Amino acid sequence: MRKPPFAWRVFVLAFVPVCGVLVGSLTAVRMMMADQVKEGLRSSLRQTHEFLVRIRSQQELQNTRMLSVIAENPSLKAGFALLRLAGAGGEQERRTLEDQILEISQSLGFDLVLAANHDGEWTAGVRRQGEGWTQVDRGNVERSGSGLMRLEGKTYAITAIPVNLGEENLGALAVGRLFDFSEFTTPAVLTHNHRVLESNVPGVTRQEIEAALAGCESSSECELRLNGETYLSLPVQKLSLGRGYVVRSLQSVDAASMPMEVVMTRVLRLAGTVAVLLLVGVSVVASKSVVRPLTDLANRLSENWKLGEMKPVNILATTREVEELARAFNHAALALSDAQGRLSNAYLEFIQSMASAIDARDVYTAGHSLRVSEYSCAIGQAVGLDEHELEALRVGALLHDVGKIGVPDAVLQKPGRLTDEEFEIIKQHPVIGKRIVERVEGFHRYLPIVELHHESFDGSGYPHGLRGDEVPKEVRIVRVADSYDAMTSDRPYRKGMSHEAAMEILRQCSGTHFDPELVEAFASLGSNPVRGRDLVSLAEAVGTSGNVVLPELAKEWQQ
Repeated sequence: MRKPPFAWRVFVLAFVPVCGVLVGSLTAVRMMMADQVKEGLRSSLRQTHEFLVRIRSQQELQNTRMLSVIAENPSLKAGFALLRLAGAGGEQERRTLEDQILEISQSLGFDLVLAANHDGEWTAGVRRQGEGWTQVDRGNVERSGSGLMRLEGKTYAITAIPVNLGEENLGALAVGRLFDFSEFTTPAVLTHNHRVLESNVPGVTRQEIEAALAGCESSSECELRLNGETYLSLPVQKLSLGRGYVVRSLQSVDAASMPMEVVMTRVLRLAGTVAVLLLVGVSVVASKSVVRPLTDLANRLSENWKLGEMKPVNILATTREVEELARAFNHAALALSDAQGRLSNAYLEFIQSMASAIDARDVYTAGHSLRVSEYSCAIGQAVGLDEHELEALRVGALLHDVGKIGVPDAVLQKPGRLTDEEFEIIKQHPVIGKRIVERVEGFHRYLPIVELHHESFDGSGYPHGLRGDEVPKEVRIVRVADSYDAMTSDRPYRKGMSHEAAMEILRQCSGTHFDPELVEAFASLGSNPVRGRDLVSLAEAVGTSGNVVLPELAKEWQQ
C-alpha cells in the first residue's frame, strides 16, 4: 500500500493532536459553563426565595402588631371574660364572642378567626365559606399556636396573640388566611410530618414527590429526581409553621440549564470546522454572551436583597432563556410591589377604622378626628407643605386622639365639665396614644402628632411643656385645627360657637397657645370650615370683659 505524501502525514500528525486538545478543551469549557449556569440558577433562586421569606416574615410581624391593638379592645376582653365565667355551658356567651370575632374578620379580610380559653382550647370560631361565614366545628381544630393549620381539607396561615386583662390571661385570639400556592413563582409542595398535603408540581403525583423527598432534611436544601429530571428543592419558610409543617419550592435544574447546553453544543460543533484561532475567539465570545447576563442578573438580585426591596431589572442578553429569566423576575417584582401597595391601603383603612372607633365612644364628638384631619390639611396647603408632608399630616391628625381608647368611659363621656382629677386622667391620652402607635411598624412618622398635639406655643401645654419651634410644624397645625373643632362642636352643656367667635379666640391666644403664622393661615381660608352651627355672640364665647378666654373653654380644647 502506497503511503500518503510526507506533507500530508505531517499535516495530519500536527493537526490531529491540536484538534484533540481543542475538542477536549472546548468540551471542558462546555462542562464548566453548564456548572456555572446551574450554580447561577441556584444562587438566583436562593436569593429570590430569601427575599420572599423576609417579606412574609414582615407581614406576619405586622399582623401580630395589628392583633396587639385589637386584643386591647375592651368589648373583646369583656366577651372573653364572660365566656370564661360561663364555662362549658355558656352557649349564649360563645355566640356573642363569635359575633365579635366575625366583625373582626369582615373588617380586616381574614378567612378564619378563632378564640381560645386560658387552657389553650378553642372555644369559638368562624370561617369564610363561599360568600358567607359559618361556625367552626371546634372538635376538628388542631390545638396549636401561630403557623399553619389544616381545617376541613384546607390550609390556613395562622397568627395568634394572647388576650390579657391586667396580669390575668383570658385566652388567645387567632386569625388566619387561606394558604395560596399562587404567590410562588416556582412549583411548591406543602408537607406535614413528611407527608405531602398539597402540591402544584405539574405531571407528578403526591406519592412520587413523597418518595423523592424521603432523603431530604426538612430544614435544608437538597436535590431530587422526578420523572428523570433533577430538581433543586428549598424550604420556603425558615420560620416556624407549626408542628411538622414544611413548605418547599422545587425547580428543575435540567430544564433551566438545557437551553444553555443546546446553545453551547451548537457553538462547539460549528467551532470544530474552523481554525484554532477562530475556535478560541468564538468560544470566548460565546462564553461572555452567556455568563455576563447571568452575572449581571445575579448581582442585581443581590443588590435588591441587600436593600430589602424588589425592583425590576434591565438585562441586555443574547439568549432568549436569560431574557425570559429576567422577565420572570420582573413579573415577580411587580407582583410584590402591588401586594405591598394593597397592604398599605389596608393600613390606611385600618387607620380610618380606628379614628371612627375613637369618635364613636362619644356621640358629641362624632367625626371629630376626620374634621381635624380636613382642617389640618387645609392649613398645611395654605403654608406650602409638600405632598408627603400633607399625607403624614392627614393620617397623623386622624390618629391624634387614639390614646383616648385608654381613657375610662366615665371620664370620656361625662356630660358635664371635668374635675381637676378627671382632667389629669384625660391628659394621659397623648402618652397612651404614643405607646399604641409606636408598636405598629411604619407609623413612627405619626408619633409627634399623637404625642405632642396638646403642646402650646408658649410652653404651657403638656405632656412635655415644649415651646415654639421645639414642637414640629405639623403638630402646631393640628393644635390649631383641634382647638377650632372643640370650640365649634356642640356639647351637652353648651352650643358650638360660630366660626367668627372661634377665630376671635384663636387670635386672642395667638402667640401663647397657638402659632401666630398658622392662625393667620387658617383665617385666610375664610368661612369654608363653618359646619352650619348655630351662631352665638362673641360675648358668650370670651366672657363679658372682652379679651379673656373663659377657663372652662380653655380646659375644653386642652382635652
